[in-house]
Amino acid sequence: MPVQAASAAAGGEIGSVMRPTMRLLAASTLTAVLVTGGVLATAGAAVAPVARATVIVRAPVASVTARVGDDVRVELTACSASCGYTWRVSAGPRAAVAKYVSTTYRQSPGSKGLVGGNQIESVKFLVVGKGSTSIVFRYFPPGKDRKPTQRYRLTLRVA
Repeated sequence: MPVQAASAAAGGEIGSVMRPTMRLLAASTLTAVLVTGGVLATAGAAVAPVARATVIVRAPVASVTARVGDDVRVELTACSASCGYTWRVSAGPRAAVAKYVSTTYRQSPGSKGLVGGNQIESVKFLVVGKGSTSIVFRYFPPGKDRKPTQRYRLTLRVA
């Protein structure tokens, strides 16, 4: 029984979704398909991993739709390495919808080779359930007890 997979273009565009499209061509109505633990298994076929989508969001995008199991990566420009500014999640997400995974930093494309240039702060969440939630980020200057200078709110909808 043949299984075909066609990948969507992985262009990394704003709000883009990288998700392989899976098609199952069944020769019989008695064929069963099982998706468990990120593995696609069919009777008589080799086991192949099922790819999880990564949804990339950059401000000022205000809302995004994802599916359970997807990664949502929110990319925000920050002057963290030399200036000390940082984005922090100040509200959300609801635990039943998404959970925080990690924060990473990389040099901003326009700041390469500059002293004190901006970075891209990438905050990753794993979508764990259906529903809707808001995630609020605040941009804090260096120092203790400082007030945020910017705010960014993202609404995550899970189908």
